[in-house]
Amino acid sequence: METVSLEKSTDKKLYGIELMRGISCLLVIMIHVTASFWIYPQKESLTFKWIIALNTISRFAVPSFIFMSGFTLFYFYSRREFSFISFYKKRMVKAAIPYLLWSFFYTGINYRKYLNVSVGMQWGQFFKEALLGLSSYHLYFMLIIIQFYFIFPVLLRIYKKVDKPMITFIFCGILNLVFIRHLNLPLRDRLFPYYLIYFIAGFVFADLRLKGRKFSKIGRMLWGIAYIVAAVYYVVDHYRITIGAPPISPKIFQYIFMVYGVISSSLLYILLEKLEENNLPWMRHPLIGSLSAHSFSIYLVHPFLMKCYQWLEGYVTLDGVPLYGLFLVKSTIIFMSSWGISIVLSQIKIKLLQKKHGYKDR
Repeated sequence: METVSLEKSTDKKLYGIELMRGISCLLVIMIHVTASFWIYPQKESLTFKWIIALNTISRFAVPSFIFMSGFTLFYFYSRREFSFISFYKKRMVKAAIPYLLWSFFYTGINYRKYLNVSVGMQWGQFFKEALLGLSSYHLYFMLIIIQFYFIFPVLLRIYKKVDKPMITFIFCGILNLVFIRHLNLPLRDRLFPYYLIYFIAGFVFADLRLKGRKFSKIGRMLWGIAYIVAAVYYVVDHYRITIGAPPISPKIFQYIFMVYGVISSSLLYILLEKLEENNLPWMRHPLIGSLSAHSFSIYLVHPFLMKCYQWLEGYVTLDGVPLYGLFLVKSTIIFMSSWGISIVLSQIKIKLLQKKHGYKDR
């Protein structure tokens, strides 16, 4: 670990984090698009194996988003006083309100399952699904982030009180393992302890950055080797499960996702931080900034477009198109249309805010 000059200001734009957010957004779409091909019968084909590999490798996307949430919150709030009320108000506007709105939206998309129940039961079912992140398969992430927003001030105070980053990280890792191994709660993947290690990893790396500490070349190489080992093991194990074979080791299988998620998220940040340190102009490209700025909306809107694409498949015959061709077409359409709609939604939001505050174009 090398020590360099301290960050002069936490107002500095984090270009590495921006790019990391964009990459993670792409990975989320990759997960869901590749998962849609599991129904295909060619499970022994090389193309199907590559699709499984892409799906598995991409699965650190959610840990990466949680890592970035921990990183940015620590980076911007750890060295200044802030009001709990204003913090929670800002976070509720940013996360809780969009979460409820999109829960309503996806409940409406799935309206058929509510047709044969009373209005009272419909509302009861909606609030139950909203509380548990069940309105759509991807909304559980929003529920987790909201929980972390609620407990962030407490975690920050504990972290600063202990003031031992690696001890705190290891302790949280042990808590995570205990939660995974021993607390067999229903829907436990909706609870923040299941993801605590990623959030605290964000704390640790933000702390190191603020203290001016960087990974050496050897450190990056060792982290890269750890990633390769974890990725290969995880891909092989996931493929075995997909084709109905038992995992290599049932005990390791319980923990491999957590280990892979921590290593992958951390390595991606380490590499992007190094690129940012080299002051590469392309990292400041407007397209990267746009992708990062709209990643939240892209995450929320893309499952709707997946449904639209699935509906269109019933009217378009693609017989004879190879599996990799279908994958490339679907990935491109879902990603680009999600990005485009997110930009439109952003512009609508800006116009509404301008109208609310009495702003008029001149």
